[in-house]
Amino acid sequence: MKTLVLAYGTGDAVSTAFRYGAIQNLWADQGHKLEVLSVRGLREDFWRRIAEYDTIINQKALLPCGFARRLFAAGRPVFFEFDDAIWTRPHRPYSWWTQWRIDRRIGRWMRGARGVIAANNHLAAFARRHNPRVWVLPMGLDLNVWQPAPKPRGSEVVLGWLGSAGNVWHLERIREPLRQILYANPNARLKVCCPPPRFDFPFERVPFVPGKEHEFVAGLDIGLLPMHVEPYSLGKSPTKALQYLSCAVPVVGNVHGATAEYLNPQNSIAVETEEEWVAVLQRLIDHPGERLRLGRAGRQHVERHFDLRQVSGQLLRLLMDGQ
Repeated sequence: MKTLVLAYGTGDAVSTAFRYGAIQNLWADQGHKLEVLSVRGLREDFWRRIAEYDTIINQKALLPCGFARRLFAAGRPVFFEFDDAIWTRPHRPYSWWTQWRIDRRIGRWMRGARGVIAANNHLAAFARRHNPRVWVLPMGLDLNVWQPAPKPRGSEVVLGWLGSAGNVWHLERIREPLRQILYANPNARLKVCCPPPRFDFPFERVPFVPGKEHEFVAGLDIGLLPMHVEPYSLGKSPTKALQYLSCAVPVVGNVHGATAEYLNPQNSIAVETEEEWVAVLQRLIDHPGERLRLGRAGRQHVERHFDLRQVSGQLLRLLMDGQ
């Protein structure tokens, strides 16, 4: 089978790379081809090549309704896939005009698609307003790459956060709890792999190197997952949570919406207030045995539900059955 993915951004965008780039070789080993094209740079021969594909996936690209009509009319099964609350955005709502245009495009793509693939149940519930054929397919990680690493002996405890420039504001929201913890515990360090947050206390910034994220995460003792409760974040599939868990790193964070489909009391600790952040982080710093227990449970959870090979096979079967 030959499948085309129309990626919403560049082909190396995080969600595209983890969702589709990572499974291309797995499919190739089984005689199937998965091609990823960015909608920002479609070639002039795009429409002539449509007939080459058995299935087409639109990865959350809210292209104009005219483009949707032409693609649906091409006669290839088209699926719409999304892993974010694409009907809204963080921080502030859209203007009424922009919201109307977005809602119109979402409805056109979801209603016209052969089916909708959602990364979590929160998003799937939204999709079912437009299409009864909805499948939940979570993110998957290559567990041969994302795996625990031996920790150096000693009393040092490394707290860490991995993220993009657009999400660093979540980390900055817990500035004061982190300040208190670092000043109270000389053996604790904070490491971030992202553009630097606006902190006025010491932390170590690790440059982002594509393909090396697993090395950063595996070196952590506690993974931070601060999330602001708003309509957009409720629909997020927290890839960084899976990354922490896959490396047996316990997670401390805000657990709301779709995040609760990934995290549970066996592999993470949910917090709300600044006082809870301080208390839980201090507890985990003081009790390495609890960190070890949570981390092991997290790794087992990922192995059962988020193994890339398992998710890759599910996607292949879904597309073949949905043709």
